[in-house]
Amino acid sequence: TKRNTPLPFGASSSERHRLSPSLSFRQRLKRLLDAGTPGRHASLLYHRIHPNEDHLFSLVISPERFRAHLLQIRSTLQPCFADELDLTNPRHCAVTIDDGYVDNYFHAFPIAQELGVPITIFLNSDWVLSPTRRLCDRILRCREEGKLEDSEAFSLAWRLRHLDPMEQVEILKHRYGYPDHEEDTIRTSDDRALSQEMITEMSQSGWVRFEAHGHQHLCHADRTWTSLQPDLQKNIDLISQWTGRTPQCYAYPFGRRNDVPNDHLEALDSMGLKLAYLAEGRTVSPSTPSHLIDRFCVTKDLPF
Repeated sequence: TKRNTPLPFGASSSERHRLSPSLSFRQRLKRLLDAGTPGRHASLLYHRIHPNEDHLFSLVISPERFRAHLLQIRSTLQPCFADELDLTNPRHCAVTIDDGYVDNYFHAFPIAQELGVPITIFLNSDWVLSPTRRLCDRILRCREEGKLEDSEAFSLAWRLRHLDPMEQVEILKHRYGYPDHEEDTIRTSDDRALSQEMITEMSQSGWVRFEAHGHQHLCHADRTWTSLQPDLQKNIDLISQWTGRTPQCYAYPFGRRNDVPNDHLEALDSMGLKLAYLAEGRTVSPSTPSHLIDRFCVTKDLPF
């Protein structure tokens, strides 16, 4: 098994091949809590909270499912913001959402407020300012156009991740029939980003914090820190402007350790980012480097 293959939620590295796919969300939380290993964390990664779970990449979680998860987390763990995670406290759990889809405002935010569970949104700021789609949503449109098989879609996202967004669009347009003329209609689509007004309101509620995820969601692979730093600084500056709070931590776009050169880890400190998060599903301990904290990606295929 390749190193950058995400682990199932609740599995340790040695359990990669042995964890039953029938284990529920609650059972996997219990495995982490009962494992007896100091510092095993269950920090979680979501992407979209939306009533329609029919999504190619299984990244959409219904509000009802999200509510059940937060209730379980609240009753068994100590939910915290991502910048407050204490690696010496095995019951700390950062509930995080990546990218900043508009459904985070309409569905995740009210549930977090109601249940009193803090959530962290790692925000890409470029699509807040302009009507652009995420890579996975562009690939989904190619599939809808009949130019891409389901079996190709996930692997295509990983093959294209190291390219700049406009390079991705050109390949999707010329090889897979992506209808890029629809980009200007995204403001009325469920695929759009949070607005600046939504971001400000959520931040002022006290239950949501926004952290850095890169302005354009650029993969670290094959990029120098000098080329990435301006994009990340713009992301930090815009989030600070919209929320009145400077981001304290970061989630790597695409979340793979092998994509991130070691000098990038060291450079994050110089930008005031004290913690940084991956998305490979490995457990962490008090000895885990502060810029290599992992999360478990929760999908709709995981039974409660």
